[in-house]
Amino acid sequence: MRYGYSVLLAVGLLAACSGSPQGLQPQVAAGPEVAVEKTANPGFTRVYTWIIAKRVTDPADALLLAPGQAYRVEYAVDLVGTPTDRDFQVEGTVTIKNTGVGAVVLKAPTDTLSTGEAVHLSCGVDFPYTLAEGASLVCTYSQTLPDGKPRTNTVTVPWGTDGTSFPHTASAEKAFAFQEPSQVVDGSVTVSDPSATPTQATSGVSPEGVIT
Repeated sequence: MRYGYSVLLAVGLLAACSGSPQGLQPQVAAGPEVAVEKTANPGFTRVYTWIIAKRVTDPADALLLAPGQAYRVEYAVDLVGTPTDRDFQVEGTVTIKNTGVGAVVLKAPTDTLSTGEAVHLSCGVDFPYTLAEGASLVCTYSQTLPDGKPRTNTVTVPWGTDGTSFPHTASAEKAFAFQEPSQVVDGSVTVSDPSATPTQATSGVSPEGVIT
């Protein structure tokens, strides 16, 4: 009886030691993984075209002067600046990171816009490219665009581990819109008239134009 009791006790202790601690999950070995980040910085040029007109405000009607008579004539200058936007472009970076365990092999990434344009990435390496564990690859781009429509820029990177197949993909996207111009041409003008003394700012000026 004593022998059987010892065997049962040993089995019970073995079962207790082999179980997982309560509340802890078994650890799964980490594998290869790739993450992508991207930026998209839009820019454009705003060019102003100005139209100037001069009109008499006083007298309101025709003026007839007697010989030797003088009359002070008042007039207004209307100046309108009309903006035209052009030279639309977007530029930025694509950062590909090896966030897993072991090296990965990257196929050439593809970068496209939601309006259908393909974006050329400059990565400085030849593909397929082996990205070491913990390393990053930064690609840059600068793309001219035909108009100022808002767009979404999406990049996709196929990758694998053996260099012959690329069963995985990592991607990122960035939306952008053209709001403030990166360059303004003829955004202000200086108005002068040697024959008169200005009394106040003129009317009819475009809200975005400036008179000095």
